[in-house]
Order: sequence, then structure tokens, then C-alpha cells
Amino acid sequence: MANNHSGRGANRQGAVLLTVLTVACFAAVLLTAIISFVKRSNTNAYNNYNSEQAYYIASSALGSIHDYFEADGDYSTLLAMANDHSGTGTTGTIKLGDNDISSLIPGGDCKVAVTWMGDAYIRVSVTGTCNGQYETLNAYYAVSPINKPVKIKNALYSHSDSSFTMAASGQGAISTAGDISLPGGNGADFRGTLACGGDFFIENKLYWSNDPKQTTNSFVSVSGSIYTKNCGAEFSPILSKTDDNTSQYIAVGKSFQNSQSISIGTAECAMDMYCNACYAGTAQYGDYYYNSSYSTNTGSSYIQYGNLYCYKITKDSDGNPILDYTDNGALILGNQCNTFKVTGDAYVEGNIINRSQNADAVIDGTLYISPTTTITRAHNKSIVCNAISCDALQLASIANWINDGTVKIKNPSGGYFTFSQLSSLSVEDLAKYVKSDAINPGTSTSRNYKPSTDFDEGFSQDYEDSATFLNSTLNSAVKTQYEQAANKNLNSFPQSVSGDNVTINVNQSCYIDDTLNFETGGKNYYIYIDVESMTTDCVIRLGHGNSNNVNLDNMIFIVKNGSRKPDGTWLREPEHFVYFICENDETDQTPMTVNFGGCVIYDYDTYEKVVKNGYAINTTAVYNDDGTVSNYMNGNYDGTNIYTLNESRVFIMGNAYRDGDGNVVAYDTLNLASANNRNRAQLPVCLEAIVYAPGAKVTVGNGGTFEFQYIDTPGSTTPHKFGYLSNLEVRAAVLGAIINENFSASRNTFGVCFVPPAPGSGVGGSDSTETTRVAFSHYESR
Repeated sequence: MANNHSGRGANRQGAVLLTVLTVACFAAVLLTAIISFVKRSNTNAYNNYNSEQAYYIASSALGSIHDYFEADGDYSTLLAMANDHSGTGTTGTIKLGDNDISSLIPGGDCKVAVTWMGDAYIRVSVTGTCNGQYETLNAYYAVSPINKPVKIKNALYSHSDSSFTMAASGQGAISTAGDISLPGGNGADFRGTLACGGDFFIENKLYWSNDPKQTTNSFVSVSGSIYTKNCGAEFSPILSKTDDNTSQYIAVGKSFQNSQSISIGTAECAMDMYCNACYAGTAQYGDYYYNSSYSTNTGSSYIQYGNLYCYKITKDSDGNPILDYTDNGALILGNQCNTFKVTGDAYVEGNIINRSQNADAVIDGTLYISPTTTITRAHNKSIVCNAISCDALQLASIANWINDGTVKIKNPSGGYFTFSQLSSLSVEDLAKYVKSDAINPGTSTSRNYKPSTDFDEGFSQDYEDSATFLNSTLNSAVKTQYEQAANKNLNSFPQSVSGDNVTINVNQSCYIDDTLNFETGGKNYYIYIDVESMTTDCVIRLGHGNSNNVNLDNMIFIVKNGSRKPDGTWLREPEHFVYFICENDETDQTPMTVNFGGCVIYDYDTYEKVVKNGYAINTTAVYNDDGTVSNYMNGNYDGTNIYTLNESRVFIMGNAYRDGDGNVVAYDTLNLASANNRNRAQLPVCLEAIVYAPGAKVTVGNGGTFEFQYIDTPGSTTPHKFGYLSNLEVRAAVLGAIINENFSASRNTFGVCFVPPAPGSGVGGSDSTETTRVAFSHYESR
């Protein structure tokens, strides 16, 4: 029994031990589970923390990248990155300045990839990493093709011809694909590069100089010929030559024909002349380029400070060989030439013919001729030079020319060398006066051969016509406003107005057509366009109406776009633009005419600081006893509050109307001054705007008189003025630029000053003809 009892006690003790062991094991398992759970919770929390850190890294980086691209303006950097590496895009690591992100966030890193997504989007993908956790965020930028006009560089550009029958004053480059005509009137004053794709006809006084705003030298380039008649022409650069290839010059593709006085360059600032044939005075009838209709019986004078180059042409404009002709590369003095002087060297590849009855051809430098050059004269007048450079085989001809007085070489001791005197000189001394260095036509590298006169090489401007501009380059908001303006909801702009000095406020886009019934006869209607208060651009649509004419004769538009502090700095910079757009009705191919006679468009600064509170321009000019105009727009020239022209944010646009094949069937016409003797025809016209109308005709007719002076360089105290050659009177002035199909100015005076369009307008605001627009589209959801 005792043994049995002892066994039961042992069993009981074993059961307790088993229970204890079981509980211990369960506790151990539970503890392990708890420890594992806590560890997993810590890991999840750790990973979540790092994931959030990775997200913040990516989000911050993507926001900064987006801000950078927006500041870039046209997203050119984004495009370049997407196109890099043969189109595969760009990848890289983002840093904090020169430091890795891990220096701020331990374990942190950030990668960026810019790639194309098909043809319509660029994706910017940013991946933030923190201790093994990562987050990727994407931004998408829409890419669309556009036809973007090239940068406006000219005060005036015409696709075809330009005619200035009135006195013209231009500050800035003038470029015309066709002919330029100055057929009579009070003269012309052009400052800046002058490029002509056809012939340049000068029948009134011409004054040319550099554009004072340009830091590089200006020049004159004419693809055809320059003809002068019954007038004088003066080319007076104000910048000195820097070297032969960048100096100011006149380059003529064909001939230069002068039948009265011509002055090229100044003693301080030389100017070179390049041409195929140079005529001074009446030449013989029938020469290749000679235009007998431009010959006169008055005496001509040719004075040039610089070098003269007469080059042979061996091919026509199509590249075909042409036969030689009498005046190919020639210098010809006509019967009525009274003075001919070149202060530099003369390079003549063709023949030299002096038919003058009155003048020697004087060359203060060296006369260079080609091996085939002949020198002849008709009335015992000579070719006078300091030295002559020719082919060795021409020495016998040189001897004959010197013996008979056809060529005279100046003797420093006085008078001219005889051939015997030259023969007695040492070889070294003789080489100073007779050089064996002839021109080898078309092959010499030692000469500064003429710059290209091909109008397409840097002179033509491939501006889109305004209809294309309207449909493809205006932003969608402006296009929407343009379409909405067709409903003739003029907002606060009334249909009928009468009374004196009426003020009308416009704060939205509107529509104007010929149904407007403004009272005429000396009334002023001030239209304030408050673009500053608008949330987008303002479109003033000029509609067809009943007569297809819109008359803005009585309107004074004052465009308030941005605010300035008293010191002239911006309080609020301009954000929007104003577009006056001729109706583009593709179903009605009827052109419009817009008359601006008596209409003015002022920038608010001009009106407040110059017109209104300065020396006001009134409805009629105020004349002093000496005949000058006293109501100048000259602002304050004390150096503290100088009025300068703003970049233009106002645009006047006309259209070309085309058939189904794209051929132009009609043009809009913009009359910058009324030619119909309207009631307000004698008022001045001043447009502070870009006349961007590649598909329209621009005309200037009758107008009132005033002088317009302005400052174009901040800090300057010297005003520029229009009307240099016309008693300081200007009837129509554009402070901006004129881009048009052709330009015709008749009667009185006209002035145009180049002021560039403000960036972002969509009108010539880029140096390139980019065909891609990039705009932010959306972020990808997390």
C-alpha cells in the first residue's frame, strides 16, 4: 500500500510539473509572439515613417522642379531634357545645392527622370527614397505644335513693297521684300538697318544713320539697284568701324546710280560701298543696269568716306552663267558728274570710264584693278589716286595711262608723277605707287568681298499672317474671348455717344463695328481700357458690320496695364495684353477697312506722365513764332523722372482672306490716318502699339500735326524726335512696329519707332521659330 501511495504522490508532482512546463512554454510562446508583434509594429512604423519621408522628398523636389520650369517661361529646358540622349530623356540625382539629401535626411535620396510619353506628353518622374522606402510622383506636361512667328526686329516690315511719298521718320530697322520708293515729298530720315529685297528708288531727300539703340553697327542692303533722282542722299553713321566685316556699309546687289548729290560716311565714321556697277552722274544710255529715267541734267556729287568696291557678277539670281557686259563691275562717271571723291581705297573689277566734263575721279587711297580692267575717259578728266595696284602684264598700259594723263598718281612732293619720274625711282619706292597686286575676281581672300544681298539671308521675316496667328498661336483664353466678342456684348461700351470729352470705361472684351454712332465734329471720347483689373487678356473685335468699315476717328484709347511707383519702378507689373483684331470670318471673304484718323492709343504712363500732366498734345498743334511746335511730348528731362517707352502690350491685327488653296483673295486695310477728309482728319494719330498685320495693307494719308519726342534709354536726358526733315512735324506716329503686306504713305509726314512686343504676347516674342508649345497638364494621383 505504501508503495502505491508513493506512486500516486509522484504522479501528482509530475502533473504539477507538466502544468508548470506547459504554462511556461505557453508563456514563452506568448512572449515570443508579443516580442514579434512589437517588432513588426516598430518595423511598420519605421517603414511608414521612411515612406512618408520619401514622399515628402519626392513632393518637395517635384514642386521645385515645376516652379523652375514655369520660371523658364517657354519650358525650353524641359524640352531639352526630354530630347536629350537621342530622345531617351534625362535621368539624374537631385541634390540640396552641392550636398546629397542624406546630409539633411539620414538615408534619404532623390532621383528624377524626364521622358517622352508618346508624342503628346512629357513626364517628369521623381522618386524619393529614405532608408529603403520609396515614393514616386509624376507630373505631365502637354506638348502641342504651333506656328510661332519669329522675333520682331523691324520698326517696319513689308512682305511686298513700301512707298513713302510723304516725309518718313524711322527709328529702328526697316525691311521690305519688294521695292522701297521715296517718290517725292519732304524727305526721309531712317535710323537703323535698311534692307530691301527689290530696288530702292530715292526721289526725295534721304538721311540715314545708325539706330542709336543698337549696340552693333547698322547697314544698308539692297538686293536690286539704288536709284537717286532730283534729290540728295546722306548716309551718316554715328558708330566707328570696328573691322572690315562688321563695319556699317551699303551693299547693292546690282547698281548704284546717283544723279545728284550723295554723301556716304563721315570723316569720323567711315562707311564702305559694295555694288556691281557704280554710276555718278548721267551715264551712256543702254548700259546693263543704267536706268535712263533716273538720269538728270543737274550736276551730281559723289563723296565717300570709306572704301568703294565694284564687283563683277558671273551668274544671275538663279545661278545661271551670264554674258559679260559693259558695266559689269564698272565705275562710270557720267557727263554731269561735278565731284567724285573716295577717301579710302577703290576696288574695281570691271572697267573705269570717266565721261565727266567737270571732275577728276579722286581716290585718296589705292586703286586696285583686275587684269582685264581698262581705263578710259571722254573729256580729258583723269583718275587720280595715291597708288595703283595691277597685274604685272598691265604695266605697259599703266605707262600709257600715266603718259596721256588718264591716270594721275599723287607725288608727295607736290603735283603728280610723270612716267619718267616713276621709272627713276628705286624698286622699293616704285612699289609704293605702282603695285603688282591685281584683283583676281571672285577668288581673292585678301579683299573684303561684298556681304550677301540675298534678302532671305537674315533680312526676311517669316511672320505668320494674323489669321494663322489667331487660330494657332493665341492662347485658348484669348481665342475664347475673341469668339465671345462676336455677340456684340459691348459691356460698358455704348453704341451711341454725344457730348464733349466723354469718358467710357471698358473692363471686358468687346465688339465694335460700323453701327457705332459717335457724334463727330471736335468731340473727344476717352476710352479707358482697364486691363489691370481683368483676369485675362482683352480682345476688341472689329466687326464687318454693314459697310465693312470701322471708324475709330474720335476715340482716344488709354490702356492701363500695370501700376508704377513715383520713381518709375513697377508697383504691379503688366500681366495681360490688348488685341484689336479685324474680324476673321472665313465664310465672308470681304475685306475690312479700319480708319484711325484722329484716333490715338496711349499707354497709361504716356497719358498720365506726358500727355495729361506733362506738355500736353492737344487736338491741334501749338506753333511758336519761329514755326516750331511747342507742345512736345517730352516728359521731364531732369534725370529723376524720365519718360521711357514701355514694351508694347497692345496689338492691332489685320487679316488676309484666302481661297481653298490658300491663295490670298483680299486684304484688310488699316488707315493710320484718314485719307477721306473726315471731320477729324486733322487730328494727330499716335498709336502706342504693334501693328501686327502681315496679311493686311497699311496706309497713311492726311492727318494733323504735332512733334513727338521720347526717351528710349533709361537714364538718358536726350530725347529722340520724329520729323527730322520736315520742320519737326509728324502727322501719324507708331510707337511699336508695323508688320504688314505692303505699306503706302502719302502726303504729309509719318514716323515709326521700334518698340519690341512684350514677352508672352504670342507675337514675335522669341528669337526662334519654335514649333512646339509646352504647358503643364496635371499631376498623377498618389
